[in-house]
Amino acid sequence: MEVRRTEIQWETLYREWENYAEHFGLDTGDVCVDSLSEGTAGLMTMRLLAKYQENPEVRAAIWLASFCRDVMQDYSYLLNSRAYQLVNQIYFLAFDLFKEDGLAWSSHLSRLQPKLFISYRILEGLDLTNYQSIVELAMLQASLTNQFYNRSLLSRV
Repeated sequence: MEVRRTEIQWETLYREWENYAEHFGLDTGDVCVDSLSEGTAGLMTMRLLAKYQENPEVRAAIWLASFCRDVMQDYSYLLNSRAYQLVNQIYFLAFDLFKEDGLAWSSHLSRLQPKLFISYRILEGLDLTNYQSIVELAMLQASLTNQFYNRSLLSRV
């Protein structure tokens, strides 16, 4: 049985991201790098986000790529072949926007985000064969990450 590949373009993904960025609080470049200690998972991702705080398109790509990579690594058993291909395609489309900075980021790290807030229970009940669902989940993950680490930093003040 041949799996039909869904062809999407980065522009389509980014347009979807832009539609909801303000709703999820992702329309600013605020990134809380100070709340992560050296050696913690996701520190390099947060530094990349801070580096591109003035470039919302690259920030969106970093959030999408890191979410997709972590989902493929942690929850690949939940993805059917079509969903896995789509998540993988989104990862590479997003990664292409910052690949020079992301080469070290993508090679040896096991986790790209500090903590994955989306559980397997949520993922197993969703249809991940359409890009809109994946983009929205990545935005939810990014928003929760920002809130969690901003709250963590504020509690130390």
